[in-house]
Parts: sequence; C-alpha cells; structure tokens
Amino acid sequence: MYVLVITIAISVFRMRNRIYMIQKPKEPVGSDYGAPIGEVFPKTEFTTIDGVPISLIDSLKHTVLFITSPSCDVCKTLYPLITPFINKFGDEYQVVSLMFGDRKEIESLQNTIQLIYPIIQISHEDLKEIKTERFPFGYMLSSDGKVTSRGLVWDQESLEMLRTWKPRNTKKRRIAFYREPTPSQVSG
Repeated sequence: MYVLVITIAISVFRMRNRIYMIQKPKEPVGSDYGAPIGEVFPKTEFTTIDGVPISLIDSLKHTVLFITSPSCDVCKTLYPLITPFINKFGDEYQVVSLMFGDRKEIESLQNTIQLIYPIIQISHEDLKEIKTERFPFGYMLSSDGKVTSRGLVWDQESLEMLRTWKPRNTKKRRIAFYREPTPSQVSG
C-alpha cells in the first residue's frame, strides 16, 4: 500500500514539473549578457557610415539595436528579417545597426542586401564600451534610452522574443522555515 502511494505521489510530482516546464516563459538566449537592463545604454550618440548623426534616444519610438558583423555567418540570417520588421513595426520602433568590421565590407553588405536602416561602424573599443562582444546581439531600448530587453537574435522567433520579452524581477522568492525577529524582539 505504501509503495503504491509513494509511486502515485512521484508520478503526480513528475507530471506537475512537466506541465510547469511547458508553461515556463522563455527568455532570449544571452539575456543575462550585455549592458544592464533598466539602465541607459552606455553610448547613445553615434554617426552613421553616411556621416549622419543619430541618437538612440527617440521620444516617440523605442529603439531596436542590432550588433552584427559582415563577416558573421549567423548575422546573415538576421539581415533579411529586419526590413519586414521595419515594415510591420516602423511606427513603434527605430531600427539601428552597429556593425563591427571593415568599412568596405559594411558598405558592400549594405548595397548587396539593400539595408534601409541606419548603419554605424564600430570598433573593438566601442564593443567594450557598450559591453557587447557577441554577434548577432540585439537590444530593445525604451524611448528614454534604457535597456528593456537584450539577447542573441538570429531568426524570427528570437527577434519577436527580443521585442516582447519583459524580464522578471531578479529577486527570488525564498521560503523561510524560521521567523525573522521583529525589531522589538531584537532590542528587547
């Protein structure tokens, strides 16, 4: 009888865990990396490869920021997704690309793929300053320039997750098996 009860209890716990894992919200791969969430992005003023100054702070729109490189093969899967994203969400989001690499490679890529959004050439020092040295990496910035989401972006699902993901509170709930003393108990 005890063996039967224990077996049923274990089965119930396993089913509960499987259901919980299915419903557990996903988060972007690499969301624990990069510039801190909730803080203003480390650098907000840039100049595009066309010589136009640009700010990542836009009072009317959020900014989607992609950090890529023309020599990155995984980045090449992201580029074709950006123009449809702009066509669908261009009223809500400003899209900017920070590209690490040789200017000629960047310009060649821009002309080959017909990239229609601002592109900024960045250096190793810029990568260190923005605390991101992985490609292709994306940030979602609020209209006041604060990081609201971040992670690796390479396909439609990861792009959508970057756009919609809201980080959970980082404080974990702990179950205490003792009672914290009240201030009167401590002083008295």
